[in-house]
Amino acid sequence: MIVSFLGDQIMPKNRARQFLSLACLALFLALTALAQAAAVTSSAPATPSSTQPQIKYEKYTLKNGLDLILYEAPGPNRIRSPVRAHDV
Repeated sequence: MIVSFLGDQIMPKNRARQFLSLACLALFLALTALAQAAAVTSSAPATPSSTQPQIKYEKYTLKNGLDLILYEAPGPNRIRSPVRAHDV
């Protein structure tokens, strides 16, 4: 007989599996209830303009077809050039 230790008790393996399954189910139900409660208590849905900051930028299209987007980032001066390539 294979046994599993849980605290000071010794229980058969199938009982340990049942206990673990019930514990997982209880945790899932508790988290679901908390998520629903948070959704109900949240305020009215925010409009996209109020949740997303507006970033001022300048966009240029170069002669070779590349798009160049310039924006001012607050903070220390840094040079950053992410490059994305895709086929059209």
